[in-house]
Amino acid sequence: MTVWVFCDYTRSVFKRFVGLPLVISLLLFLAFPALTVKAADPSSFELFWPVVAGKTVGDRFYSLKLFKEKTREVLIPSSLKKAEYNILLSEKRLVEAEKLLMIDENLKGAKETLEMAKIKRHKVFDLLQLAKKAELPGHSDVSSRFVGSLERQLTLVSIMEGKLSGDEKALVLPVAEDIKSLLSGL
Repeated sequence: MTVWVFCDYTRSVFKRFVGLPLVISLLLFLAFPALTVKAADPSSFELFWPVVAGKTVGDRFYSLKLFKEKTREVLIPSSLKKAEYNILLSEKRLVEAEKLLMIDENLKGAKETLEMAKIKRHKVFDLLQLAKKAELPGHSDVSSRFVGSLERQLTLVSIMEGKLSGDEKALVLPVAEDIKSLLSGL
């Protein structure tokens, strides 16, 4: 019988000192959403994981990196697989451009890298158009992956626009327009 009394006592203490404050705080957060913490803009790491900038324009072994990527692309036989690989490369070039603009402040290198990213995006678009005409199986999967990638790239470009100014911002604005035009063409 003393066990039950102890459990009832514990239950009432829990209700008073733990349960009541928990319910009140939950009601406050639901009633006043402004009190909750606003999520920060996603980083390029969150948007494109596991893609990282790595070597960028001006680094010692960057040309070797580009050679390796071109060699891999040549060895891929399927046009849909080439499209998938170029999606990855376009994301990688955009992350590299972000590093060059935001960290290294290398405007010339960022311009070159953004141009390479544009070439890769358009190559994917062309490969997907050819696959659509040929009615290749898996075309819609790669196409939806490309749309998702373009939307994430547009998100990163918008974040960069908000953080940059002057010539750097002017360099990024056409990228957003290019991505939007590709999205409307799909």
